[in-house]
Amino acid sequence: MDELPVIYAFTPNLAGLLSLVLMMAIPLGVGLVSTRITSAKTKALLLLLFMGLKVFIEAFIAALAAGVEFLPIPIIMNLVVNMVFAAGIHFGLWKPTGVADRALAMGRQAPSSGSQATGVGSA
Repeated sequence: MDELPVIYAFTPNLAGLLSLVLMMAIPLGVGLVSTRITSAKTKALLLLLFMGLKVFIEAFIAALAAGVEFLPIPIIMNLVVNMVFAAGIHFGLWKPTGVADRALAMGRQAPSSGSQATGVGSA
């Protein structure tokens, strides 16, 4: 029997794993830099900005390493895909499990002088 051709082979490498970690962490970063009163539009724009920076930096480094021209159009397409995944992770994983709310609470907390914060729920 003939072997079937490999259409897509997953070969994990450091760059791919780092990209995955960043993609999952960036929505938490948005929670840390925003507040409960920040509008959904502002949060979405922050998420888009962080994802855009991640994608452009990854692509620029890859182009330098390969010695090829840096092309922004494919990167913009990649940005759209990353944005969809990040929004799905935020609303499907971090928000329902309460991680987004805890990250938001940590970003909001600022210990006053003379007192120590003992946890997320402390005031």
